[in-house]
Amino acid sequence: MSAPRIIVAGATGYLGTRLRRQVPVDRIAGVVVRRLLPELPGVKWAMGPAGIEPINGEAAEDCVLFHFIGGGRGRRSRDLYDLNVRSTEMLCDFAKACGVRRIVYMSGFGVGGETSSAYFQAKAEAEAVIKASGIDHAIMRCSYVLGGDDEFKAWLLSEIAGGVAHLPGGGEYRIQPVYIDDLMRCFLALAEKDGRLDATYDFIGEPIAFKDFVARLLARIGADTRIETAPIEPFVREAVRLAIPTFSLEELGILLCDIVGPWTVDVAGFRPRSVDEAIAAIVAELPEETGRPVR
Repeated sequence: MSAPRIIVAGATGYLGTRLRRQVPVDRIAGVVVRRLLPELPGVKWAMGPAGIEPINGEAAEDCVLFHFIGGGRGRRSRDLYDLNVRSTEMLCDFAKACGVRRIVYMSGFGVGGETSSAYFQAKAEAEAVIKASGIDHAIMRCSYVLGGDDEFKAWLLSEIAGGVAHLPGGGEYRIQPVYIDDLMRCFLALAEKDGRLDATYDFIGEPIAFKDFVARLLARIGADTRIETAPIEPFVREAVRLAIPTFSLEELGILLCDIVGPWTVDVAGFRPRSVDEAIAAIVAELPEETGRPVR
């Protein structure tokens, strides 16, 4: 398959912004967004409560739609459903009406099993909507994506500024970090694959305890920051009481539940880089005043 034109749903978010930087502007047929910003490329399809009006639908025909709308935070109990499931229903309706070739969806590692997590349940339902749509699809179940302007960066810089990195719980639970540009390259390769895919992929990095990951990252930066483990109770209280906590209840649950799988070997010719390589890439993007990397 030659490189198809693409549509980015969630074009102003973390993943959508990074993807737009990876491709020529003329390859982006348009964007699906809630806020219409004039600087965004291509046709601007607005997502509202009733759906997405397929104006200029011919511009979307035979494109690959990247679906990055979703998340694990909300101010109301229904927000996770609307953010993950309802948006997916709207995008599938739009894709069918406009003749979109393929949907590439950002799901999450851990989706698909038995769970009481509202986030995992919503992601699983969104996956089911895509599979039932009849549209060719590639569903990516990815572990923690880091690099660029991820949410972890803001937390890290705040902890460095305070001189102490406070970890919820004991910090022995594991993460499998994926550097964002490895994910972007894999996404674009999936967009260009021949034939129907109709597939779900795990894209997960090398396992490492969260405490060890933070320690290696601080050492690479050269930051004189102490690591302290803390009881989980204050983090839970903050998540319940504050509108914008450090970690939401869903984020705490996913972080601490220690869901780990085999380090991905190959998806569309790409593999997440090692923990140390990911840390080097993350540190290279931090502000110079953060600290001097260890060489």
